[in-house]
Order: sequence, then C-alpha cells, then structure tokens
Amino acid sequence: MTDVAISQLPVAAASATTDDIPIVQNGVTKRITNALLFSTSLATASGLPIDAGTTGTLPVLRGGTGTTTSTGTGSVVLSDGPALSTATIGLVNKVSITAPASNATLTIANTKTLVVSNTLTLAGTDGKTMTFPATDASIARTDAAQTFTGLQTFTTGIVAGVQTLSGPGAISLTTLATAFSSTAAGNALTLADGTVGQMKIVAYVAQTAGPDTGVLTPTTAVGYTTITFNKVEDTIMLMFFTQGWAVIGGNGAVVV
Repeated sequence: MTDVAISQLPVAAASATTDDIPIVQNGVTKRITNALLFSTSLATASGLPIDAGTTGTLPVLRGGTGTTTSTGTGSVVLSDGPALSTATIGLVNKVSITAPASNATLTIANTKTLVVSNTLTLAGTDGKTMTFPATDASIARTDAAQTFTGLQTFTTGIVAGVQTLSGPGAISLTTLATAFSSTAAGNALTLADGTVGQMKIVAYVAQTAGPDTGVLTPTTAVGYTTITFNKVEDTIMLMFFTQGWAVIGGNGAVVV
C-alpha cells in the first residue's frame, strides 16, 4: 500500500463505534476503534470547562450550588450554612446592623416578639432613637392595651389622652382625662366600671352661659354617690378598685 498523508485521506461524514482510528503510541502507529477511544470515564478528569450548554444540577461538593434555579445577585447562601452574623448582613432592606461590643442575640419570631438580650439602638435619619437597656426588654404594641411589670421610670413628662365632652354624656374609659364643658344646669355625667388600678381625671373647663353645673354618677362608687362640678376649674381624680371608683384627689368638686 502506497503511503498517503493523513491530510490526503477523504473526510468521513460520520463515525460508528466499529470504525478504526489511527493513533501513534510510543512512536508506533496503531489503530483503535471508535468505541474504545471514547470509553474512558471522565469522572477523574480535571480542568474541564463548564460551558453555557451544560445541563443538570452541579452538586455543592463539585463547586456548584446544588440547584438549577436562582434569583438576585451576589454570593450564594446555603440553607445548611453557618448562622449569619453582622459581618455577613451589615445591611438588610436599608436597616443597618452594627456588631455589639459583646455577644448578643436578636430573635424575631412570627409571633411579633422581639427579644433583646443586650443593648439595641434603633436610630433613623429623622433623629428618632429607641434604645433598649442591657437587660431583657419588650416592645409594646400600639394597637392594644399594654401591661408593664416592675418599677417604671420616666425622665420626662407623660402626655395622656384627653376626651373632650360637651354637655351630658359618658366619661370615656379609654383616656386618662376628660375635659367637660357644660351646656346647662345639672348636665348628667356617667362613668362605667373600669379596670382595677385604672385612674381617671375629670376637669370642668368651660360653661355655655352659667350658672351651669355637671353631676357625675359612677356606676360603682366607694363611699359616695355623686360628684358635682359647680364652677369652672373644679377637678376630680379617681382610681378604680375592686369595690368601685374611689376619690383620691381633686379641687372644688363636691363629693356626696
């Protein structure tokens, strides 16, 4: 057989597993079948590129994410990875988290509970700052009644809700104070039973023509029946006990 250069051989349009392919091994030209040439496993191969055409899921142990879908940008966080720290979540939805001087635990549960075991300061660009003490603290809701235990200290004044009542009617149990303006003599005022320990202040602030008066009759009273406001500036301070509303202070109002 006359020697022929490989470049002079006709080009095969397809390849079958039984086709022979020339190969030079240790300086000797040999033949190898197509099936034998491509039977070598790629399990131990290295340096292979991962192309856009790659399909399937690349496991984490192989440098992948273990998933075929993704959203967002940045580094991948695995579900079984280490707990996130301030070093990894310095900014979440525009909320800046600064690492405390000592270890602290911040727990936010779906029961709307915030547990603070160390000092936590929440500050906004509007100058509003809320700081929790080093001991445990709870955030009170603003849409329901609250219960506070232990001695509470307020370094500034307390602003209470004030009911404005003109003429006869019911004294509110949802505000600390009521400002009463009379419309005639003997305006009838009522006060339902409250919650044990609840305080109520009623002040006579104005009258229509005069001489007007207001007569307060609580549903349950301790040691009296009515409280009469005869002149503007008369006030009364009450506290509710198991036995009813008791007078604990006041000025000018007549208790009988």
